[in-house]
Order: sequence, then C-alpha cells, then structure tokens
Amino acid sequence: MLSSMQYHRGILIDQIPVKGFPGVLFVAATMITILGGIPAAREFFLIAGAVGVVWAGILYWWHNQTRW
Repeated sequence: MLSSMQYHRGILIDQIPVKGFPGVLFVAATMITILGGIPAAREFFLIAGAVGVVWAGILYWWHNQTRW
C-alpha cells in the first residue's frame, strides 16, 4: 500500500441529519427508491397509508369532538 493512501470508512448513513426540509427530501427519496425497487412494498405502503389516514381522522375526531 502506498504511504499517501489513507483508509476511508465510506459513506456513513447514520451521520446524515434527518431533520427539517433536507430530512423530508431524504425520506421522500428513500421511499421513492424503495417503492420503485420492491414491487411488494407498493402494496404495503398503500395499505399502511390508507390505514394511517383513517387512524389520523379517528384521532382528530376523538380529540376535538368528545369531552371526556
């Protein structure tokens, strides 16, 4: 090995900050990559998204319409 070469650990995914607008872009790009590359994930995300929307509606109704 040449003395001028240094060891590089590569890209560390755990060092990428996932907050704010860059985090939204990172998560969106990751989801698009997964949805494009794994056909079975499409159904999962579709079902999970539909259930999430229904659950969010129930929680919204529960917190704003009931007076327990």
